[in-house]
Amino acid sequence: MISVAARASACGGWRYLITGGGEVIASAETAQAPDGTPEPAQFTEGRFVAATATAVQSARALPQLEKAAFELRLLRIPALYLMALWLHSPATDLLVPLAPSPIGKEGQIVPPAQLFGDLARQARARSAAAPRRSGDSEPPTP
Repeated sequence: MISVAARASACGGWRYLITGGGEVIASAETAQAPDGTPEPAQFTEGRFVAATATAVQSARALPQLEKAAFELRLLRIPALYLMALWLHSPATDLLVPLAPSPIGKEGQIVPPAQLFGDLARQARARSAAAPRRSGDSEPPTP
């Protein structure tokens, strides 16, 4: 279960898939304005749009969906270039990374603990590989 992440996450808006000629061609997103009302936020095309449509179609066939009602969410972690479908129910959470995913496993159900563990390892590796700048303090040693 993603209980900690679910409590720390916030609804950032809504994503709508736009179709044309029988295929998904773009997405439009809304965000919450300071007064709480939705307002247009962005219109996008590209890999994540197509991957979202493919993942939603695949998710509809998951056997887990026959056993429980899930709320479809989108998990976005821009710093790691990750987007994943987040199927949430009171009993469990399922994550499906969208292509391209920094950890691979695109279109596969990944348990939350595994996905966040893989992301943490990748973030540490990126941090270790990043060049140090003048004035950066050394990380504390354990």
